[in-house]
Amino acid sequence: MRDKLFLLMTYNSNAIEGSRMTLKETEMAIEGEKVRGKELFEGLEAINHHNALLYMLEEIKPNYKIIEKFILKLHYREKASDCTGGPFSNEKINQRN
Repeated sequence: MRDKLFLLMTYNSNAIEGSRMTLKETEMAIEGEKVRGKELFEGLEAINHHNALLYMLEEIKPNYKIIEKFILKLHYREKASDCTGGPFSNEKINQRN
């Protein structure tokens, strides 16, 4: 059940960000399989997102206080392959279709 939830969360989050990977391709990437016809970074984004979810599950327990340090660690794990994890941005983000 958890694995299916994490797969769906990863697929949908990456789809919102513009990933061209299908649900099956996302599952393949998470399982460490090569996804043909897709950019390497797309597979890495799926793996990193999945790892960030696992990290949250390990760290957050009852009465856990989410602080800035935790959010930065989580962001770093999610962006590990492109090295963009770091301080909060003060810039506006504009999402487009």
